Amino acid sequence: MNPGKPIQILKDLANLPEFKRVINLSKKKKQRMDDHEFVLGFIAFILTSYKDYPVNKGRNYFLHEAMKKLNKIDSNLIETIENKFTIAMKAAYNIFENTAFRKSSSSPVNKSLFESWSVTLSELNPQQIKKLIENKTILKEKFRQKMKDDPNFLKSVSQVSSKVQYRFEEINQIVQEVLSC
Repeated sequence: MNPGKPIQILKDLANLPEFKRVINLSKKKKQRMDDHEFVLGFIAFILTSYKDYPVNKGRNYFLHEAMKKLNKIDSNLIETIENKFTIAMKAAYNIFENTAFRKSSSSPVNKSLFESWSVTLSELNPQQIKKLIENKTILKEKFRQKMKDDPNFLKSVSQVSSKVQYRFEEINQIVQEVLSC
């Protein structure tokens, strides 16, 4: 395995201004390479659907498998992933601003929310993203209510790997409800 290629992809995406703006990690968290883990989580769920998440093998296995796939990936797919990532980061910022991927406005960025929101946003077309931005107040309120009223959802974003599918499906449902307004 060539660790250089996957690491370079993670580094390139972590250095995108759109990502830095929405994540805004401390120097310490960057030194711990948290930014790379966020990016890898996104890529892992782009390369393998959340429906195929290996619940019994866990997150470390899932991320390791994504690194192996990155080692063999062709440049066209890398470009597609980068485009999806950039679209998702711009959309997240335009909708949530400095509270993107957080359980509350004062919370740190949450990896589970980052993965599910960024992947969901990356799969939308420009018209759908525009509609979410236009209806961001409704979207944020639905998300806040979900965090408050659904203990299973709250568990699902607290690194409970057995609830990965639930987390993605609930966020997708929130998005679809706002798109159907």
